[in-house]
Amino acid sequence: MKGVSRWAEKGGSYRSVQRFHATTFLWAALHLKFVESYLFDSTHEYILAGDATTITKAGKETFGINRFFSGLLGKVVNGLEFFVISLIDVTDRQSYPLAVKQTIREKDEKAETGKRQKKTGKKPRKSVKKKPAKLRGRPKGVLNKDKLKLELSPELLRSARVIEGSLEVITTFGGGQISGIGRTFRT
Repeated sequence: MKGVSRWAEKGGSYRSVQRFHATTFLWAALHLKFVESYLFDSTHEYILAGDATTITKAGKETFGINRFFSGLLGKVVNGLEFFVISLIDVTDRQSYPLAVKQTIREKDEKAETGKRQKKTGKKPRKSVKKKPAKLRGRPKGVLNKDKLKLELSPELLRSARVIEGSLEVITTFGGGQISGIGRTFRT
């Protein structure tokens, strides 16, 4: 790496490379500007969508490695998960990713998932037993619940943060033609 100044033109020193890699970029804003400048067509219809994708990975040293559900394989696998927000051109059937966030599960989140499984009575599907027939109607002592007070799971909270960040980028940096999209999603 120290010989980079020998091969680079004027201004291409090792220190310049270090400075470039030390700067931070707003990647979501950069992606949005690229889509707006080169790919956006005002006559097309667009939607904003999010989905998680899982990459299988063996080992234990990789940051963020955990057990995630893979829709492609149809089971829980060891690997990495990324949540992606994309702007989808419905007319051309093309997807343009705006934000990518790696899913990192904390230890307390794993413990909370275990508590939730115990609370709801859900157990892993290792043993199959027949359940007795349920009685009809509401069990005695159960009261109405306030449906406006929702308790969101950590997965939904994480997804909501990524979506809110993407919408903020669209409204802040989406000047020009694409700025109307942010207002549509805000209502």
